[in-house]
Amino acid sequence: MLPKVSVIVPVYGVEQYIEKCTRSLFEQTLEDIEFIFVDDCTQDNSIEILLHILEDYPHRQQQTRIIHHETNKGLPIARKTGIENATGKYIAHCDSDDWIDKEMYSIMYNKAETDNCDVVVCDVFKTECQTTNTISYFPKKPSDKDSLLKDILSNTCSHYIWALLCKSSVYQYGLKYPEASWFEDLVFSTQIFYYSQKIGYIQKPMYHYIIRPTSMTNVQSLDKKRRSLIQMKKNTDVLLSFIEERQIDKKYENILKFFQTLNYKAVIRTKQQDQEYKQYNYSSTKGPILFNKDFNIILKIRYILVSLRLYGLYDWLDKMTNTNPKYKNKLTKTQ
Repeated sequence: MLPKVSVIVPVYGVEQYIEKCTRSLFEQTLEDIEFIFVDDCTQDNSIEILLHILEDYPHRQQQTRIIHHETNKGLPIARKTGIENATGKYIAHCDSDDWIDKEMYSIMYNKAETDNCDVVVCDVFKTECQTTNTISYFPKKPSDKDSLLKDILSNTCSHYIWALLCKSSVYQYGLKYPEASWFEDLVFSTQIFYYSQKIGYIQKPMYHYIIRPTSMTNVQSLDKKRRSLIQMKKNTDVLLSFIEERQIDKKYENILKFFQTLNYKAVIRTKQQDQEYKQYNYSSTKGPILFNKDFNIILKIRYILVSLRLYGLYDWLDKMTNTNPKYKNKLTKTQ
């Protein structure tokens, strides 16, 4: 009999965090579950710690598989390996430096079965520098599929792949996989929501998202941001290819190109850099945005500041909106 849920856990360089993650997984109240850990050639003791923890949960040993990559392939490919080996009716993802509430998968599975949902999402606890805030997956309930896709690509709702439970059949549509780690969950979740007929939402935070000082999502220097720009461009191209092949509304293409251009303008600050990185920009995106309803006020302000080369004000605003949730919510409210 196939398991109800397959949980995919990429593993790389998480020896300080994997114990809390794995214990939260093995102590799930949902019993009929399989765990697929993908060792992406981690160079630390993460796998040894995992095996040691597994000894404390003998009833989970037959439900656990560890798949080893022969070379380091990166987060998106690690997820792909897990997806290709999953046998559950539903698939979930958990990053190995995060952890989850004990009833998370039980609650999400029951919601999916009761309401016949293709996808179920939940809210998130986000912890950074010992400060924890709650993130609503859908700050405003999308009225239809079109508004949902626009909200995801406009960054007015979440796109965390690890805060959703999805029918494995959705992955069989032939999803395009991300080519880089930065914004890889946006590539996954956009396609998952596109192919899903019914989406369930549990307005309860159950996933604990931990931002580490060295994580990709916490890059601070402009040099690191330029490297993330390259990755974002690769994944933007993947989504643009998906939009073109599925003949989806052109406005989504414009949204993606706008975000890439905004990020480009924010980190490419000299003529020399412009020559070096110009291939990671969509130079054709120059149309008026001030009265475009697809972009909220904070994005318009950011675009104006970088266009005027007022980088000091841009950096200040960027810091404020990323560190002060109340200020961020006020500024990013969709007009």
